[in-house]
Amino acid sequence: MPYFLASRATWNYDLNLQVPETVLAAEATALANADTSPMGPAFLKTYFPNTGGRPEIGPLPRWTALYLVTQDDRARASMMAVADAAAGVPTHYRDENTGQPLDVVTNPNVTVRFGTSNPAVPSGSGSTIWTPDTAHQGSFAYIPYLITGDAFYLDETMFWAAWNIASANPSYRQGSTGLIKPEQVRGQAWALRSIGEAARALPDNHPMKSYFQGRLENNLNWYHQQYVNASESPMGAIQKPDEVNETSPWQNDFMGVVMSQLAENNEPKAQEIVNWFSKFNVGRFVNDANGFCAAHAPGYYWIFRDSSGNYINSWSALYAKNYAGDVGKSCSSLSVTEGYPTQASGYAAYARGMLGAAAGANVANARDAYFKWKGMTPGMDAKLVSDPTWAIVPR
Repeated sequence: MPYFLASRATWNYDLNLQVPETVLAAEATALANADTSPMGPAFLKTYFPNTGGRPEIGPLPRWTALYLVTQDDRARASMMAVADAAAGVPTHYRDENTGQPLDVVTNPNVTVRFGTSNPAVPSGSGSTIWTPDTAHQGSFAYIPYLITGDAFYLDETMFWAAWNIASANPSYRQGSTGLIKPEQVRGQAWALRSIGEAARALPDNHPMKSYFQGRLENNLNWYHQQYVNASESPMGAIQKPDEVNETSPWQNDFMGVVMSQLAENNEPKAQEIVNWFSKFNVGRFVNDANGFCAAHAPGYYWIFRDSSGNYINSWSALYAKNYAGDVGKSCSSLSVTEGYPTQASGYAAYARGMLGAAAGANVANARDAYFKWKGMTPGMDAKLVSDPTWAIVPR
């Protein structure tokens, strides 16, 4: 496993975690009681848009992270059961001429979810227990493919990525360009992750390799132009698509985690993009001296424009806009209360995983920020041994 993680096929999970036997025994019991019959959901929520945290939502699902950390067969069984269950979700569209997953280069006006599709695509007959989306989507088949070499899971990796690309309205995704920008920020992150997984996992001679690599490059070109080369927030924050005055720090962290992995794999422009996003993502933790106390770093939604609609351009002004009651207080006097700092699946944990991933991508100040934040959230450590979803550490 150290070699596997060092390959940068996935993030650098903390192999020093000592997962208790009771956790693994409970995992086996839970799986025995889950519906793993054909087309059964196993541990998955069948209605993806349900709000709130879930074990499958993160860089990798809880079961997959648990397997990477422990190499225990009980965690592996859960991971594989979820991978098989996810194959029952109606996201499987093939091109009848090639037998390969649907692509938007051959069919630039096709859509499987939003908008009017040309040509029309078939819909499933009868009822289904599943309602998939992108904003609450896990990584189901990528690690199972890498550890088994089973082409079934490679197909599944492609189907999820292809569905994410083709689900957007053709005019919003720019037709064959395949942009995932119409999604919520978290949906953009998870869709981009899925495209990166397909591009990375496919053999060089596979007929879909260039398709996924090309859509990945198109999206990275768009992010580079939209953020690095444009006049977006000077602090590196991403605007909520439905609210021009707000940014969501935890969804920014999702994007930071995914972009860090792409940078580690030397995808063109990914390093510049993650460096830009990290002005905000890492900066929230290292600017006590500039008027923003790290205790408030794992925020939910923040206002990041002033009353005139201009982007806020200093840490002290951002702090005053969102935490006016704490302006003037010593940062050392504030304890971390936001983001569920004693839990393994709250915004505070997302931030820790993001900082570990950013450090792996050699983002400036990320390593120092990671250890600072770890020291400020000691109660989280005891929970990560049961749920290592966000237990990504600096390389």
